[in-house]
Amino acid sequence: MNKQLRLLIVEDSEDDALLVVRELRKAGYSVVYECVDSSESMDAALEREWDVIVADYVLPLFSGPAALRAVREKGIDLPFIVVSGNIGEDIAVAAMKAGAHDYILKSNLKRLVPAIERELRDAEVRRERRMAEKALHDTNTLLKLFTIQSSKKEYLDSVAGLLQQWTGCEAVGLRVLDKEANIPYESHVGFSDEFRESEHFLSLGRDHCVCPRVVAGAPDPYELKYMTPNGSFHCDDTMEFLSHLPDEAKARYRGTCMKVDYMSLCVIPVFYRNKILGAIHLADRAKGKVPRKTVEYIESIQPLIGEALHRLNVEEDRESLEAQLRRAQKLESIGILAGGIAHDFNNILAAIIGFSDMAREKVPPGDRIKRHLDRIYEAGLRGRDLVKRVLTFARQAEQEKKPLLMSSTIKETIKLLRATVPSTIDIHFDIKTESGLVLADPVQIQQLVMNLCTNAIYAMREKGGKLTIHLSDFSFDDISQPPVARMNPGNYIKLSVADTGPGIPPDIMEKIFDPFFTTKNPGEGTGLGLSVVHGILESHGGVMIVSSEPGKETVFTAYLPKYVEQSRKNEAAESVIPSGSERVLFVDDEETLAELGQELLTDLGYQVVCKTNGREALALFRIDPDRFDVIITDQTMPEMTGIELAKEIAASGFVTPVILCTGHSQMVDAEAARAAGIRSFVMKPLTKREIAKTVRQVLDENRA
Repeated sequence: MNKQLRLLIVEDSEDDALLVVRELRKAGYSVVYECVDSSESMDAALEREWDVIVADYVLPLFSGPAALRAVREKGIDLPFIVVSGNIGEDIAVAAMKAGAHDYILKSNLKRLVPAIERELRDAEVRRERRMAEKALHDTNTLLKLFTIQSSKKEYLDSVAGLLQQWTGCEAVGLRVLDKEANIPYESHVGFSDEFRESEHFLSLGRDHCVCPRVVAGAPDPYELKYMTPNGSFHCDDTMEFLSHLPDEAKARYRGTCMKVDYMSLCVIPVFYRNKILGAIHLADRAKGKVPRKTVEYIESIQPLIGEALHRLNVEEDRESLEAQLRRAQKLESIGILAGGIAHDFNNILAAIIGFSDMAREKVPPGDRIKRHLDRIYEAGLRGRDLVKRVLTFARQAEQEKKPLLMSSTIKETIKLLRATVPSTIDIHFDIKTESGLVLADPVQIQQLVMNLCTNAIYAMREKGGKLTIHLSDFSFDDISQPPVARMNPGNYIKLSVADTGPGIPPDIMEKIFDPFFTTKNPGEGTGLGLSVVHGILESHGGVMIVSSEPGKETVFTAYLPKYVEQSRKNEAAESVIPSGSERVLFVDDEETLAELGQELLTDLGYQVVCKTNGREALALFRIDPDRFDVIITDQTMPEMTGIELAKEIAASGFVTPVILCTGHSQMVDAEAARAAGIRSFVMKPLTKREIAKTVRQVLDENRA
């Protein structure tokens, strides 16, 4: 039998102390002991852990009662046995009343072992009772916290404070596993700002150290010695731990806790049922600060934290989904309104652009009127671009999508921006994928990157900071846990734009994607930047999430579906305006635009007949179907829409090509137009070159 016993002896006689030790060793105990004989040495000894205290009653510089008082003042509950050479019954009774558990004469040490074993059993019973009472109290405290705190952050902050109070640890952190396999600190107390910034965003897949391994449930072989049966890492001396690491492991081991001299280190997984949700991180610069029994105790209560964290995560996800739904519904309503306005505005712009374009051709170069007409024409084109931006937000603009290398687009955009970026702002690239393709409109993707970066730069204009652009692959296959609502499982390109500006106040977070909402000063922005970003992403099947910590940083993260096919489509640009002599039926309910169409096409050499009503145009066509080589029609017209006219013509059995030209219609896109037999679908307002190219292309294809 080899029972371990840590014995503190209050005795000035080494011989008498050895008699006590010898008696215990005869009973099979492996005794580790220390002798003290003064108040100072007693106080120092009580900083360490002991199983039992044996004290002489009278010493030259100290006494048993004084030692007993020191134990009680420190709130230590240990078996305390008085062993004296000569003690009267009255003194023995006084010692017992003061808190001693037994008294034994040195002449009768055969009573020592039974007395110690009895008191050790009683002490264990008292310890278990205290632990049960503490567990009940702490459980009630944790349950109460869950009911009174209004958010996950408040709850975890309170839990971190309680854990620091219960353990006495210098630093406590609570890491929570997110949907991208990162384990950021959701709450922390006691860590320095430098440590927290360095260790905040650890990743299960990227970072090699204790916290990710514990949360992953996959410790390395050299960590097994320090693991508890419940999956916690417990180390009383991190320098000893590092000394046992193989050289290969040391080279890749992060070990920031050790580098800042945390000697005691514990990482305890937080479970919800059998799933790890995060970890409790305890650190202290003193060795042996967290006893094994404290780790076991936290392991026993962590399921309460896991249950609360799961419920808070579910509630947070629900609120996030509801907010995204409200935002989507609001933006959809605004988009419908914007699209309707765009239709009327495009008709106005079509007249401005078309008539000014024709007028410019009739005025000699250098003439003052020619310059004025050029300015009108240019203003019309700018107005057209603005309408396209509004329609992009409304997801109703036609796009030319093709496979696009995101890394190249980002680098080109930053080249354009760099000249306008103040020297106080550093630009940092973190491009993890050079080959990631998306099927996208290059101009719109560049605009997306440009808008996000210019917003970030504006946020840091006064104090400077760091603009970080991160590009990586991302995939998920669990439809029940999408990173963002309405995001389908699959492979994505993930683009994050982060700035270290003042952050976005929570009270305006819901408004940032609203058209014309801006916090910029008058004249500094239109408020369309982020709404356009939202529209571009929606039209490309992408999604976005925004996170912002006021006073620290803001991160916009966009997910775009990854494109795997490698086909490319190239179109050659024509250098001259094509013309012709064929017969054209032009239909538009706006008399101004009908007049414009007739003059413009006549200038190009075509024979043109105009109608301002779809039914009239159909009747004219049916009289002599061979009279026209092509029909150009508006979509939104009274009595009969353009697509209805096209269907009637197709139903007549004739193959006269139809071009659908409209200012806006959310009911028709290019695919719907082709299904109705329409050969080409274009959006107003068009320039003379654009309409000429479209007409010529359709006529040539029909002839072929």
